[in-house]
Amino acid sequence: MTQSPKLYLSGPDVFLPNANAIIAEKVKLAQAAGFQVLIPGDDDIAKRTTAPPVVEAGGGISREIYAFNVAAMREADFAICKLTPFRGPSADVGTVFELGMMIGLGKPVFAYTNSNQPYLERIGTKGERPGSTPPAWSDVLDCSIENFGNCDNLMLDGAIAASSGGIVAGCVPMARFYTATTGFAGCLEAAQLHYGLAAPAEGGAAGDTTGRPAFAFDH
Repeated sequence: MTQSPKLYLSGPDVFLPNANAIIAEKVKLAQAAGFQVLIPGDDDIAKRTTAPPVVEAGGGISREIYAFNVAAMREADFAICKLTPFRGPSADVGTVFELGMMIGLGKPVFAYTNSNQPYLERIGTKGERPGSTPPAWSDVLDCSIENFGNCDNLMLDGAIAASSGGIVAGCVPMARFYTATTGFAGCLEAAQLHYGLAAPAEGGAAGDTTGRPAFAFDH
């Protein structure tokens, strides 16, 4: 029997107050979709150690977590990355690293965000640069802001577009901004099509973006 593809869960869920519940829900959804699941070892490693929570630079718990997560990504067949803005206008930086590593390993990456605001609109205070054609924008430090209508930095959107067709983006109320799994479910559907675990939509062929779910949702 063919082994089920292994999914690496990438995202800042481990930092949430209800992290265990959110991760458990994702694992249940992924297993029901036909995938094995590899989970980052942040929480498990922290619980197994007797070291203090703050360690000296260059070693300690953080390096063990890094090594565990890198090994999990190498073992995985693909990843789903949660790119919902976290602690700022952009995706969690650790998730961005993992996205880049999986792309570098040549593995499929699917991604979603619970914000459908374009990147430019999330930056905050900005001003239009005088005399710019087409219009160009700056932040409060007078640094230019890219404006391509993307979900996030162009390298993230570009990587996902090349790997899996596009970021699943939706509008989620703040009460469920970090916990909603509608976008995650959309990524699972796209991964099922990619691995031939589900039939494409009428008129589409397995592996084609035409057979994938729409890359937008309302919740």
